[in-house]
Parts: sequence; C-alpha cells; structure tokens
Amino acid sequence: MMDQQAGLIAAKNESPHLEVGMMKREIETDSDAERLNHAEMRHRELDARLAELGRHAYLTPDEQLEMAELKKQKLKAKDEIHALRRGTS
Repeated sequence: MMDQQAGLIAAKNESPHLEVGMMKREIETDSDAERLNHAEMRHRELDARLAELGRHAYLTPDEQLEMAELKKQKLKAKDEIHALRRGTS
C-alpha cells in the first residue's frame, strides 16, 4: 500500500513539472500573434461555457464553483488579450 501511494505521489510530482516546462517552452516560441489568437480563442471558449451554464434553471454547487472559476479565467484571458494588443506581455 505504501509503495502504491509513493508511486502515485511521485507520478503527481513528476508530470506537472514536465507539463509546465513544455508549456513554458511553447509560449516562449509562439509569436505574439499566435499568443493573441490563442488567448482570443480561449476567451470565446470560456464565454461559450459560461453561456451554457447560464441557460440552466439552477446551478449545482459544483457548477457554481465552475462558473466562478471560468469567470476568473475569462478575465485573465481578457487581460492577456489587451496586453498583447498593446504590445506587452
């Protein structure tokens, strides 16, 4: 049991570092136009999901949490869009 837990902990600890590193390299090699395009696409996807949740008669507690998180992500994407359009990142 301990070996299995240690393996899961190790797997959890290894993957994010690799993923973050790959994401960082991808962002560094993207042009500003590509980053802007990606941010705009992400903003539209978030907006679509928020609209979908907004059509529900009521939201479950999990959906309420999701909506709050989506709104934060959407604002972050909007800030990134504005920064890229100004020429700063």
